[in-house]
Amino acid sequence: MLGFRGVTWPHQMWPAIVAGQEKFKILEHVQSLTDFPIPYIYRRLDKAYPDSKFILTVRDSDSWLKSAENHFKIMEAPLKRLGNVSWHDQMRAEGIPVDEIHIAIYGRPDFEAEAFLSAYERHNEEVQTHFKDRPDDLLVMEMGAGDEWAQLCPFLGVSVPNAAYPKAHKTSECEPGEDLSGVRS
Repeated sequence: MLGFRGVTWPHQMWPAIVAGQEKFKILEHVQSLTDFPIPYIYRRLDKAYPDSKFILTVRDSDSWLKSAENHFKIMEAPLKRLGNVSWHDQMRAEGIPVDEIHIAIYGRPDFEAEAFLSAYERHNEEVQTHFKDRPDDLLVMEMGAGDEWAQLCPFLGVSVPNAAYPKAHKTSECEPGEDLSGVRS
């Protein structure tokens, strides 16, 4: 919507990340990356791409934890359309290192509230500390607080679109075990 070509959940970067690469081929073709494993390498990306902008999305810790738990329940629930296997099992069968990525981020492959909450809060604090003297490089967006376009667009130097800010798959709208019609984490 804002004119940036991007990739959500660029798991294909994982081998390069593990190999310690500083630059990533995918960024020759896109301008934005979101979701895992990006939080794991934000410092590396900041160093390799010094003119980049970073956006940290935050919300109340309890709300985030509930969402993370529901996400894992959804991703682990057997789905008829996948032959009664879960999204995570399907990804594992395809060789996608979902467990390795979760271990790197949370210290474990499965949901555990204390570990997840600790990782979430630590990450948010570390990102803000990393960018504390560079306010033009980091936007902290409190999701659900309203005025998302008013925060985001000036930070990115683009016009506010004539459309509502997208808010798909809110926790309150998704139930554990629900088939989200092809949506992957």
